[in-house]
Amino acid sequence: MKAITDTLPHNSNLCLWKKIQSDPCPICSSDSIQHCQTHLHVLNNCPTALKQGRYNVRHDKVLLILFRHLQANVPPSFCVTADLDGADYRIPQYLPTDLRPDIIVWNDHQIHLFELTVC
Repeated sequence: MKAITDTLPHNSNLCLWKKIQSDPCPICSSDSIQHCQTHLHVLNNCPTALKQGRYNVRHDKVLLILFRHLQANVPPSFCVTADLDGADYRIPQYLPTDLRPDIIVWNDHQIHLFELTVC
């Protein structure tokens, strides 16, 4: 919710709120091009964080939490699979896509596809 309303304590807001003097991103400020640390930059636009795989790590941590929750809470008649390293990723034969969804929950009568995205 704070990302949607841009009330996260990122450097641009902290500078606006007079808590700090400048707003460069601490992750990529050593690069040749300095970027202001806005909410969009923090959440999905820092080139250094992207190169370091930080967004993938965050994505996979959230995916693991959702996967474990679904495994523990869906009825036993459903299968749950997630696109995580080391997980047994099984796709139902009748899946209507060639894509690899993050999570699939299915039984003989229903199929639910979940895809996480960066805001």
